[in-house]
Amino acid sequence: MTPLPFSLPAVLSLDALRASRELTLVQIYDQYPTQAARAACVLSREVRPERPVVVLAELEADGLTADQWAPDALLALFEGVGASALILACPADPDRLSVVLRELVPYAAVPLGVCVPSGMEDELAPRVTPAQLLVALDDDSLAALQAAAERLDYFAPLPAPEDHEDERERPLRAVTSGQTFDVDSAIDIDAECDLDDEDIDFSRWLLDQEEDNWGAVRLRVSSPDDLALFDAHQYMLRVPVALAGDDPAVFEQALRRFCGIALYDGTSDFDAEFLERLHRKYGLIIL
Repeated sequence: MTPLPFSLPAVLSLDALRASRELTLVQIYDQYPTQAARAACVLSREVRPERPVVVLAELEADGLTADQWAPDALLALFEGVGASALILACPADPDRLSVVLRELVPYAAVPLGVCVPSGMEDELAPRVTPAQLLVALDDDSLAALQAAAERLDYFAPLPAPEDHEDERERPLRAVTSGQTFDVDSAIDIDAECDLDDEDIDFSRWLLDQEEDNWGAVRLRVSSPDDLALFDAHQYMLRVPVALAGDDPAVFEQALRRFCGIALYDGTSDFDAEFLERLHRKYGLIIL
C-alpha cells in the first residue's frame, strides 16, 4: 500500500483531490463503472507505483454502486489491486454512510473516507467518526466541514473499534460480480470448466453451475480464445472463482481482465515468486 501524501485524520475537498499532482483519483459513478475504475487503478500502479491511488465510489440509495457493487466488495477489490484509500459518497441517502462504515472498518486495511454533502456537516460528521478522511464536495463547503470537524475534536486520535480484527485474522475474501465471499484456505473446488474444451458451452455450463448451487468454480484458461470467452461471460459468475492454466502469460491476462479477486488453489504449476507478484498486483488469493 502506497502511503497517502497527507496526514490522517484529514479534512479536504474533492476539488483538492482532483487537482492534486501527488495522487491519482479514480471515481466510480453512473458513467464510470467499477470495472473501468479497477483498470485505471491497475494501470496507475504500473506506470507510477510510487503515486497513491484514491478511489471515490458513489453509492445509490440502495447502498450499491450504479453497477450493483456492494461497498465491502469495492473495499476488497481495490485493496487487492493496491489502492491506498477508499472514499464513499451516497448523495441519495447520506445517513447510510454511517452504517456502511461500521460494516467496513473491521475488514479495512486502507484508510476509509466519507464525502459529506454540503449542509450536512454538523449532522453527519458525528456519525462517521470511523472515517479517517472527511471530504467536502468542493472548496466552498470545505470551511464548514473543517469547522464541524474541529467542534467534534475530530483531529484527536480515533479509538480503535472494539471488533477490529488483527490483519492475520482477516478472512480470505474472494470477490465476484460485486459481491464478497469469505473462503476457507482448505476449500475443495469440485466444479471445473476447461474453456478450451470445444464440447462445452461455457454460458450453458455457467447456468448449470448456478442451478446446482456450487460453492466455487475453477476455470481453466489456456489460450487467447479462452480469454475472450472468459471476459465475455464473467458477468454471469455468481460464486468464488479459482483460475487455472498452463501458460503464465495467459493466466496473468485472465487475472487482469477479471473484475474481482480470484483464487489460486495449486492446480497449476506456477512458481512462488510469480504468484506473489500476482497477489500484490491483482489481489490473487493463494490458498
